[in-house]
Amino acid sequence: MTTANTEPSAILLPEERGYVGTTPSHVWRRLAYGYVVLVAIGVGYFLFRMPFQLRDNLGLILDAQQLSFWDIVTEVDQGYVRPLLGGLVKIVFELSAGHYFVAYKAVHAAQVGLLLLLFVRLLDVRSSLDFAVSTLATTVLVGIHTFNGTISEGFPINTFMTILVSCVAAVNLSMSRPRPWVAWAGVCLLAWAVFTLETGLLVWVCFVVGYLSGFRGVSRRTLIVMTGVLGVYFLLRFGITDAGAPPLASRSTGFGFSSREPAELLARFSYAPLMFYGYNIVSSIFSVAFSEPRAGVWAFTRDLMEGDLGSWQVVNIVSSSLVTALIGRLIWTRRRRWAAFNLEHGDRLVLVFLGVLVANAAISYPYTKDVIMSPAGVFYALAAYVATRDLLESARAGRFRFVSSAIVTACLVVLSATWCVRSIGNHYSLREQAFRNSSDWTELDSWTAGAQGHLRAPTAVALSKQLGAEVARTPVPNPYFWERAVPEVIKLFDPY
Repeated sequence: MTTANTEPSAILLPEERGYVGTTPSHVWRRLAYGYVVLVAIGVGYFLFRMPFQLRDNLGLILDAQQLSFWDIVTEVDQGYVRPLLGGLVKIVFELSAGHYFVAYKAVHAAQVGLLLLLFVRLLDVRSSLDFAVSTLATTVLVGIHTFNGTISEGFPINTFMTILVSCVAAVNLSMSRPRPWVAWAGVCLLAWAVFTLETGLLVWVCFVVGYLSGFRGVSRRTLIVMTGVLGVYFLLRFGITDAGAPPLASRSTGFGFSSREPAELLARFSYAPLMFYGYNIVSSIFSVAFSEPRAGVWAFTRDLMEGDLGSWQVVNIVSSSLVTALIGRLIWTRRRRWAAFNLEHGDRLVLVFLGVLVANAAISYPYTKDVIMSPAGVFYALAAYVATRDLLESARAGRFRFVSSAIVTACLVVLSATWCVRSIGNHYSLREQAFRNSSDWTELDSWTAGAQGHLRAPTAVALSKQLGAEVARTPVPNPYFWERAVPEVIKLFDPY
């Protein structure tokens, strides 16, 4: 007669064996990864159908052709130190073997795919509930207005997308097991980001807030080294070069109910710059949380008062307000646990979001723009995942009465529907941007005639014509057909 094996390894609970219900947790995780791969393929398709921009794009590509790598990375503009911005364009140019369009678009599409995969890894999907909410979080990520510029702007390499990947990678490293390679990877990632774009400073914020909230992938010693990297950056920017800080009103930006030109901003705020900077910071925070204002312009408020409100504005405000309300509910219900530093994985993600939101807004002090706040927008989607999952867990545990459950269900239906509309709208804007980019190339001759210096070299002119011929051969359907065919549907899409 044999006896049953009663060792602990033989009596593990289903959750301890990696199961939730009757389905292994790794199945739901793989489904989540598979879903974002499909989303990335969809975005990549539109990216490969989008011609280069003429004005912002062509000059960078011609710089990569005519200038050496050293000349590109040592170029300094007033208010900006971005040596790796043009450097990466140069590297891809040299590796493309003449297939410039395919090479640059492949990098952009790969960045989108990597961002989505790293995003899902942070969600730690283990159950059917996690998988369902992860699809909503992905929709929020792709649909939020701050994400639009990272896919619709036709630069050779969208450096804003580079920063998004770097920030999400930083949190992934923070939640990893502490190992030497993690520390080195974190330091290199920070150096790469800060010398690519100013918002790369948020990578340091991700590491620091992650550490303070309980992630231990990087040690305190590594954070000190990272702070030293920032010291080198600021020394280079303010001590060695003449870059300094962006001047007041360096470009047009929104204020109040309209966009203002630099001359007007200087006349109004030259004696009170802190008021202007504070306005930009607060506006940036509200823009992420409520989709209002947009680029500093309170368009929804203005159009509501004038009785000229667009359907897309209602969709944006309702969808963002619902998510922000869910995040606010989560913070309120867990405030005592947070005060006692009793944090779960999801709590840490929300704390990272709050830290990145404030820091990202602070970086936006010279002027506010949707795409500059894209890092905060990504972590907003992470916080939406945590908050929505917590609400559904509460409903499943029976903490709501019948009327409350009906209200919660209605809100979630509206939430899902509005964010789906916004996600589809961002895909539609890719088609619109592709048509605008294609049309702009009709001005190639006038652009070439107005070019200066090395951009007028015979090889530069030849490359310009080569790229123009590629654009002419690329079929780009006119999106305005849809405006005539289904005008009421198109009115739901964000036109920015």
